[in-house]
Amino acid sequence: MTRIKPIVAFFSLLLAAHILAQATAKPPAIIIHTASSWQPQLAQRGDSVMLRGTAEQFAERAQSWQQKGYAAHALVNIAWGDFMDYITGVWDGKSHFDEIQTGPDSLEIEHAGGGYYLTPSETHLAYLKQKISRAIDAGAASICLEQPFMWSKAGYGDGFKREWESFYQTEWQAPAASMAAQFHSERLKYELGLRAVSSLLSHAKTYAQSRGREVQCYVATSSHVQSAAAGKVGPQAELLYVPECDGLIGEVEPEVKPTQYAGITRPRPFETAWLGYGIFTQSVRTHDKTLAFAFDLSRAASWEERERILEAQALAALFYPACSRYEFNLRFDELFVRTEKTGAAANGGHALTTSSTNGGAHVLSEAEAVALQTLIFEHAVQNMPQAAARWEAGERGIGILTSDALMLQRVALEASDSTLASFYGIALPLIKHGIYVEPLAMENLLRPNYLVGYKIIFSSYRYMKPQQAKWHERLATWVKTGGTLIFIDDEKDAFNHAPGWWREEPNNFARPSEHLFQALGLNNGPELGRNKAGMGTLLYVTENPVKYAHSASGPDSVLALLDSAMPHGRQARRQNYFKLHHGPYVLAAAFDETTISTALRLRGDWLDLFDVTLPRISEKHLAPGEQAFLLDLTQCDSTKAQVLAGSAKITNEQRNGARYTFTARGPARLLARLTLYSPNGDGPVSAQCGRSPVPIQKKSAGKIIWLEFEQQELPVEIILGE
Repeated sequence: MTRIKPIVAFFSLLLAAHILAQATAKPPAIIIHTASSWQPQLAQRGDSVMLRGTAEQFAERAQSWQQKGYAAHALVNIAWGDFMDYITGVWDGKSHFDEIQTGPDSLEIEHAGGGYYLTPSETHLAYLKQKISRAIDAGAASICLEQPFMWSKAGYGDGFKREWESFYQTEWQAPAASMAAQFHSERLKYELGLRAVSSLLSHAKTYAQSRGREVQCYVATSSHVQSAAAGKVGPQAELLYVPECDGLIGEVEPEVKPTQYAGITRPRPFETAWLGYGIFTQSVRTHDKTLAFAFDLSRAASWEERERILEAQALAALFYPACSRYEFNLRFDELFVRTEKTGAAANGGHALTTSSTNGGAHVLSEAEAVALQTLIFEHAVQNMPQAAARWEAGERGIGILTSDALMLQRVALEASDSTLASFYGIALPLIKHGIYVEPLAMENLLRPNYLVGYKIIFSSYRYMKPQQAKWHERLATWVKTGGTLIFIDDEKDAFNHAPGWWREEPNNFARPSEHLFQALGLNNGPELGRNKAGMGTLLYVTENPVKYAHSASGPDSVLALLDSAMPHGRQARRQNYFKLHHGPYVLAAAFDETTISTALRLRGDWLDLFDVTLPRISEKHLAPGEQAFLLDLTQCDSTKAQVLAGSAKITNEQRNGARYTFTARGPARLLARLTLYSPNGDGPVSAQCGRSPVPIQKKSAGKIIWLEFEQQELPVEIILGE
């Protein structure tokens, strides 16, 4: 049976998880992400649409979806977008070219897709508020701001200079003039992003209320680790403290820069995504707000890379079972059309061949292949139960501190490890050996019970600096009540001397770590190795954690540090995989680049959900570096007919003796594949749309039945049995 590689040319998938307090979660919602008006090819299985852009056409596009019963949501870009009417002065009669973000070479920073990145001035915010108002007037159900950031290399335009003089009440200094000027520049960019979000969302809420409405407000952004690696500066964890922000859409994109591990530099999509989703999960934890997981495959360079990223990132998102509501975004910016005879892509894309249910071959375009894979994945997650999940992992209760402050010290001249090897040098060895390490946001340290359940936390001020003295006080309390803090730092980072709170009255510390040690009661400074602090321990290591990423022996050094911090002298549990049982679904990821090189062997009665043919298998061997998403047939209800897996939304299920009927809905003209269970075994099957019959193919093996047909503009009714 030939495997279709899920090739992605035109799609992105949005997984959103709403962490609910209720015991019973609502059914997952489906959101379509597009810039287009309603079309049958876009009318997938959702009841909501996220419309990019808020230009004058928004009302017309929103109405086309609303007339079909969809809720329309508005996506508003902050950093860049279709702003030429603002820049050229058409909007208010004044030129705003000087607000374009500008680098040290005096060159304006352009977006690869066209347009310029702007400094979020008060005037530009007024411009965006007008667009938000129009979207609300057009019935937008929510407002989602996207990417409130500035580039680290920016800071030289006249617009930014004005913001500097207003914020600091001093004359602008070139960021490259000194480390202090650079730190001030990055801090200002961060504050401008925070100001923009607060101002725009406050306006959205107030304006909607003035119209007798309520709107939800969200922010779509990258994690502070990925933003730092990309050279961006803007709020992420701190966004949860904006009262008008109802939640985050966490975007995990293809790696901007490959990560370094054991002296080898290359992309590691699963590990990167797993950490990214972990950062967002830990940022939102303890806040009563919504979290969305998102990723975009459009930048992948090859078909093989797109397949790898799809599987790795989608699976990484599901390894956070605390999330109980999922929303999906299938982005069909370029519509695909299959020809009736060959099924080849009309848009000139490559065609792929897969086994058909009748034993022959079916030709799929690249777009169809990825649509099938993502819709199969969506169907599975939509039906995933909310019962507690069962983990198979190594040591748990391990954390690593992160913060938005990672973004403040990434740019030359005094860049602190622009590739973030100091962070990945600690985190990757733990993940690779199956240790469930969770990235903890320092912004949340003051929230009640945030550190409950953690026994060992890694930290370094090589890749960030704490932004509040109170964070140290809370961290010290955790250590003194029994926690172990592993602090790895050679104390040589140039940003120790930045104009931060630790150098101001009444502190006057040379480095922020000195304040931490004092909070721990180590007034004379710690000794190398173990230091007692109340009932807990500070393990002080005077090394630059970058060496752990650059050296082949680095991972062993990190694991040795963890072992030395373990209670009762035992070794931390290790393995080369993560495995999660979530109801009848099994997720598994086998790690490469470890001393444990054996394949992960899974035996059972499965459907392989990472294969668009949905084969039934009894064994799955995962070589190091591979992932699997399986449906355990032995855990499914064997008393009733049901759709086990497929690429369509299933509704209106009815069972009457040996007869089972339901409706299936998906993008028009896209091939649908479904796998059914029938306790009565095989039987006749038919399909119709309205009164018109729909050709359908079938094959069966015992009580498992595979169906294949073409989606229509209206739902298709399937009848199994007589």
